[in-house]
Amino acid sequence: MKNLTLTTILLAILLSGVAQKENFKPYYNEGEPWAYMTYSYNAIETIQDSLIKQNRVGTKKTYILDKKGNKVLESVTSFDNDNSFTINKLSERKVFFKSKLSSNNHKAFHWKTWGNNNSQYNTYITIKGEQYLKSKIIIWKNKLVSRLEYFWNESGLVDSSHFYYKKSIEPTTVTHYTYKDNKMIETKSYEKGKLKQIRKYDCEPLGEVEKKVKASKSCKNVEFDKAGNKILVIEFTDNNGNTKKYKTTYVGDSKKVFRTESYNEKNKKIHLYETTDTSEINIDYTTKGKERWRSEKKFRDKKLIEQSYSRKGKSISKTTYSYNNEQVLVKQQSSYNGKVNSTQVYEYNSKGLLTKQTTTYKKKTYSSFYEYD
Repeated sequence: MKNLTLTTILLAILLSGVAQKENFKPYYNEGEPWAYMTYSYNAIETIQDSLIKQNRVGTKKTYILDKKGNKVLESVTSFDNDNSFTINKLSERKVFFKSKLSSNNHKAFHWKTWGNNNSQYNTYITIKGEQYLKSKIIIWKNKLVSRLEYFWNESGLVDSSHFYYKKSIEPTTVTHYTYKDNKMIETKSYEKGKLKQIRKYDCEPLGEVEKKVKASKSCKNVEFDKAGNKILVIEFTDNNGNTKKYKTTYVGDSKKVFRTESYNEKNKKIHLYETTDTSEINIDYTTKGKERWRSEKKFRDKKLIEQSYSRKGKSISKTTYSYNNEQVLVKQQSSYNGKVNSTQVYEYNSKGLLTKQTTTYKKKTYSSFYEYD
């Protein structure tokens, strides 16, 4: 799995939070911790996950070849509906693992990387058939980091949230949410009973704000371009008068997004995302309007065929994808600074499950074999 740059990830988190403000179920509160998130398109994983469920696979084993050419068990993954357990690096001294256990109202995540044991425990509440996050506990390096509790009303709107830092008995931060016509118009956050932050979402002026209280407002408007596409414009203004703007353009009056734009406090475009049936483009701009970096994906018949990344107008990397007559990925080739540096070749069984992956990297070849029970 290829990770995006840190800038892209942070921007994705920000935009996801903006997009979901209406029912206030922010991206980062929906459940899965970072170790379980996929930030980029993976041509293999999505299809393989679906086939594993379809074929009711209970266990997946991965083997590699040692220096003598012998097959050695490298990882084991067990599946049981929405539950899973993976242990990696079995051929090495330190193993990595991650597991997920789910029930109707609970999810427990546990993973170990770089010698650290980490956990997250979520509980949920169901309102009118829809599941909402009720609480989240985060444990990092075997130590309690935080607890977060949401209190929902019968309409599925959050009334308040309590955040506890480390072992705090009393809430570190309490946030109250105010609505009008089922739309959030204001949040107020308190620390030790004192108002610390106000956020308004109804386009009304902030008015006079108490000292040492951070204040901001969010104003949302809808426009239409000449082609009849709906444009949602959200402006965020802090108590210093600085305004940042985010535009989301939809196909016609539908919910299908094909462009998002971000503007800084000087109304200069700093990011552009645009997607069509044949391409997907992300561009990050400098304050002078020049491209800082660009990532681009090309599709054919909904299949990813090319992915590239450039910085300051210079091509850095490119990956191409090849498919067989059944439109199954059989080869992936990556280049860096114009030179091919890695190639992956995939083989499958009659059920479409991956059985072998051969990777060539810097003139060395590595093979992984997969077995299913």
